[in-house]
Amino acid sequence: MTLKLFISYSHDDNAWTHELWRNITHQLHYHSFIDETIAIGQNWWQTICLNIETCDIFLYIMTPKSIESIYCTAELQYAINLNKPILPIMLKQCEFPNMLRSRQVHYQRIMIGMTMDKVLLNIMQGIVAILQLTYEPQNVSRPSVPRPALRDVEETFKVANTVASNGDYMRAEEMYNQVIAVDPRGLGKIAREEIGKLKAYQHIKHLLQDAEKFEEARVAWYEFVRNYSDYDPENFKDKIDKQEKQNLSSKPSKSSSQEYLPKPFDWLEIAGASGIFYAFSDGNDIYMDMPNESYWISKYPITNGQYAKFIAAGGYRTIAWWSDVLDGWDIAGDEGWIEPLFWKNRNFNTKTQPVVDISWYEAMAFCAWLSDKTGEEITLPTEAQWQYASQGGDERAYPWGDEWHDTMCCHSHNSNGRTTSVTQYNNVASEHPFGVADMIGNVWEWTLTQRTPARPDRICRGGCWEIYSLNTFRCDHRPGYGTHPKTRTSSRGFRIVRNG
Repeated sequence: MTLKLFISYSHDDNAWTHELWRNITHQLHYHSFIDETIAIGQNWWQTICLNIETCDIFLYIMTPKSIESIYCTAELQYAINLNKPILPIMLKQCEFPNMLRSRQVHYQRIMIGMTMDKVLLNIMQGIVAILQLTYEPQNVSRPSVPRPALRDVEETFKVANTVASNGDYMRAEEMYNQVIAVDPRGLGKIAREEIGKLKAYQHIKHLLQDAEKFEEARVAWYEFVRNYSDYDPENFKDKIDKQEKQNLSSKPSKSSSQEYLPKPFDWLEIAGASGIFYAFSDGNDIYMDMPNESYWISKYPITNGQYAKFIAAGGYRTIAWWSDVLDGWDIAGDEGWIEPLFWKNRNFNTKTQPVVDISWYEAMAFCAWLSDKTGEEITLPTEAQWQYASQGGDERAYPWGDEWHDTMCCHSHNSNGRTTSVTQYNNVASEHPFGVADMIGNVWEWTLTQRTPARPDRICRGGCWEIYSLNTFRCDHRPGYGTHPKTRTSSRGFRIVRNG
């Protein structure tokens, strides 16, 4: 018959105890129990008690921490009450417990430099000696979970973390509440956060049990990962990834972006060109190659109505749409973004006004979301794509021609302190070589282009509703500064391009 050992130890000695457990299991071929082997969802303390009851030998690893531990002490006391054979091993110098001294139990000392093979030999010799004795089993009631005093609160918190990692959420919450009761202003504050984490994780578990709530579970999971990236005892990540792949493989063909986004939305094809054109910036000419491949550009800037679909789809809670946007996911979380800042401002929030107060990161996440939903390759325009779509190949000053007209765009002299509908100046589109609307004024538009490789700043083009500058409104005007990608103002929005 294979001997069964119960190993009682302090979690401060995890590394050494785990090595001992592995060697006892694989070299001595004894069945040995440590609490790290408790399966997900099992009751932590009841499982410990059951394994003490069914063990043949109670192996007690003694260190100053284990002697002080209310849990190790409770385990040892229960083993004594059951009259279990006890083999104490002194790993670190400490006072020998009175409850063992009174039973005249001899212990084995781990000397400095002692190899694991020597430790195993000593354990085998101790077991042989123990087996020559007779122990009459005793029937006693199981003890309740030890309750900590203030001096025990750190240990209770550590054990609660272990219990939570084992998936015993109810027991972990009970122990965190013990920490809160004993030390409300210290570790109790962190314990409250841990309880919130457990409740959020269990909510996801509940959602995953209902196939019809998978999308809600997926969104909740990505929000959870934003706050607790290192906690997943039941491996929800792999389950969700697997289900997402199955859903993708079984989905019908995707809608085109033109079908998917609310009106007003339209794509305009811009044929590739060859040649060089320039942009004017602080008195300097900057030469760029014309886009040599065809692309499609949205006729209008993205509107509030269109951006609302991104928010409703969990855009601020789905890491997958931010994963390729540098550190945008972390910044969005740090800044607490859940929607544009002016989302509820009456001056800027009608469905056909351009969405504003949008960072470059949010614009890129929108593009990733729309690409995911439609299967199209959607992103922001490069600076060259933006200027060529605005100006065409004839190097005109403004989208409608070379002469300025106050009535052709939204600027500070006619805006009344707000943006206009993106269709307000459709008459300009009729004058434009490609039919693009609202390229000048209303909102600055983010582009894909970095100003310099050394900085993350991006180029914005087109001017906005709160300025009046004939030079700034020129198609070939490039601001003399870059804009940090996390900048959000009521004067910035974006339009999109589709490549391929």
